[in-house]
Formats: sequence, C-alpha cells, structure tokens
Amino acid sequence: GVGLIAMMSPLVLGNGFEVIDLILNNGDLQTSLLVLLVLKIIATAITIGSGAVGGLFTPSLLIGAAGGALVCTFLQWLGFDPGPVGLYAAIGMSALLAATSHAPLMSIMMAFEMTLNSSLLFPLMLATAISYVVASRLKVGGTYPVLTRHNARFAAKNAFEYSTVASLISPCSKMYVDASLSEVVSEGLKQRTRYVYVVDREERFLGVVPTNVVAAGLIDGSVKSDSPLDSFIEQEFTTIFQQASYEQAWAMFSNSPLERLPVLENAESRRLLGVITKASLLNKAKDFL
Repeated sequence: GVGLIAMMSPLVLGNGFEVIDLILNNGDLQTSLLVLLVLKIIATAITIGSGAVGGLFTPSLLIGAAGGALVCTFLQWLGFDPGPVGLYAAIGMSALLAATSHAPLMSIMMAFEMTLNSSLLFPLMLATAISYVVASRLKVGGTYPVLTRHNARFAAKNAFEYSTVASLISPCSKMYVDASLSEVVSEGLKQRTRYVYVVDREERFLGVVPTNVVAAGLIDGSVKSDSPLDSFIEQEFTTIFQQASYEQAWAMFSNSPLERLPVLENAESRRLLGVITKASLLNKAKDFL
C-alpha cells in the first residue's frame, strides 16, 4: 500500500526532513500540499496499523508542517495576507507534535530550534497548548503509548507462535484401568466432566470413558457396576503432546467441540501430564487478537 502511494508522490517516503525544509522555506514540492497531507496520513496509518516499524514522530512533524502551510495557503486564497508560509508550517508542526507525543514543551523547543525565530514563541506556545488540551480531552493516545501497545502485541504474538503447551498444563483427574464402573461415574460426576481419563499403573494414557453413557447404563440396568472397564474405554480420542505449539493447540480446538484436551508427555511414553483448556489458550491469544 505504501508503495502504491509512493508512486503517486515519493515525498511520503523517508523521515520527511527534506520535505519539511522545503515547506519551511517555501520551496517547490511538485505536489500539492493537500495531496501530500492526505497521502502521508494514509501511508503512516497503513504502516503503523500493519504492525510495521515506521515511526510516528517524524510523520507528525511532516503532517503538521503540511497542515500549517495549507492553512496559510487557504488564507491567501481568501485574499488575506497571513505572512510567510514557513511560520504557519512551524506552528502546525509544533501543534501536531504536541498532540501526538503529549510533550508540549519538547514540541515548542523543537519547532523553535528549526526556525530560530523568537517572534514565533507566543504563537507556538498558544497553538501547542490548544492542541495538547484538545488531545487530552479527547483521550487520544500519544505516540509512545501507541508504539508500546504495538510492541507488546508483537511480543505476545511472537510468544504465541513459539511457546509450547507445556506451560499451560493444568492438573486433571484420572482413573486407573482396574477401577470399577461406579467409581468412574462417581469421579465424572464429582469433576463435572463428560469424559474420564483412564490410565494404566504406569500413567500411560489408554483413552476415555464417557460418563453419561455408563451412568445411563447403570441406571437402566443394562450395565453392571462390576463390569470390566476395558470394554467402555474409547481409545480414539484427541490428545496433544507437551511440545506442541500454541498454534497447533489452537488448530485442534478449532476443529473440536472439546473444552479441554489431555496433554501427553510424548508419542512413546504416552504418559498423561494433565490438560490444556480452551480458556487458557484464549487468555494467551487475547493480548494480540
């Protein structure tokens, strides 16, 4: 997007200091101020909005300078004699920088250093104070909070892509394969889970027992409480290994109605370590979604 905009006006690229110098000294931009102003705002929004590192400090200077110069040009078009374009550009630059950075004193000093015109101090202070108050009233986030949020979002997304589910494992209830059906149903009701995980004495995951099916059988008498547990174990059940990434877990949850998945040590041992819940994964993803 920025490349397409640069094809219309290459002035939007870079830090903009050369363009600011042309505006302050009433140089030939070869592009109208209005077009430059709109294109620079769009290019900056695309860059920052995409998460790329493009900066907000120098674009604020250029946008403010172009806006101030545009005001002067508009006054000239109305038949007034407002004075040099560069003075309005400096005032606009200081005002917009104060609004975006929330640092009015720094904005005044920076604009003054670029012009070295002491007669500008009062209009600079007035415009900067007004812009800072307006931005504060509108509760507009400053440059540094915006960049901080972007950096935090990038760090959270990076952690989500490379972290493993081992850090999200929670303890879970389980039953040994030699337990009775009544014990399994009791455990399922106590934990309020649809499935009870079954392991052998070496903690190897064998599968799950659907508590609702067993409970219904016990109630209607089609299942005896002393029936062997083996015949009720469902071995084909979705599991995840502890070295799987958050993204892999996200994909598995997206294709499953389950709210939690059993986490196994690895494919060889198949030792049950605990569970990972959909809520814990969503909590990690909320920082960048």
